[in-house]
Amino acid sequence: FFMSAWPKGFASALELANEVEASLKERDQKGYRGEDVSQITATTRRKINHLENSCAQLEEDLNVQSRDPITYKVTENEINRREGVLMGLQNRIESFKVKISQDPSQGARADLMGAGGAKRVWGETAETEGVGNAEVLDLQKRKMKEQDERLGQISRQVGTISHVGNAIHDELDEHHKLLGEVDVKVQKAQVKVHRESNRMDVLRKEATTGSCWCCICILMCIIIILAFI
Repeated sequence: FFMSAWPKGFASALELANEVEASLKERDQKGYRGEDVSQITATTRRKINHLENSCAQLEEDLNVQSRDPITYKVTENEINRREGVLMGLQNRIESFKVKISQDPSQGARADLMGAGGAKRVWGETAETEGVGNAEVLDLQKRKMKEQDERLGQISRQVGTISHVGNAIHDELDEHHKLLGEVDVKVQKAQVKVHRESNRMDVLRKEATTGSCWCCICILMCIIIILAFI
């Protein structure tokens, strides 16, 4: 029970430290805008005091474990790791105390200029601050897993887009073939129309020639009749 209680207690303290940090940022922003910060300052001070008491209790429990590691079933490496993460959290508390005592408008201005807040080790982020090597390794594994999942989603989306593109390409090829067939049929129809037009011209000429011969025959008949009268 004692082995599981310390990590849970530290996790709760770390969560409270993140809340304090967020409250301090909100306080600085309000102070920079000229708003009243008395209420949020009092609330943040209470959180810092509570956080400091929690760290004191964690340190006391850790001292008990270090004096009798066999009873509490904790290794020396684990003791050292817990001491390291607890020291990091205590350093954050000290920086909170300094910041809560400052003018909030000055703190916000310093943050904007990049000079405010607790100093971090190069390459360290808010997620890794005050966290041991094992937790950092787990965090890296989770980040890598999330990246792999995102890459998998992107790969699936690219595959879907590729299938859609191939389907569109096939559809365009089919339409191109249909347009080619229609063009061929139109050309054949034009040839037939031209042929039929020529035949109509020939028939029209033949019909005109036949009418002339009929008129000549009729006139000849009239002349013959008149000659015998």
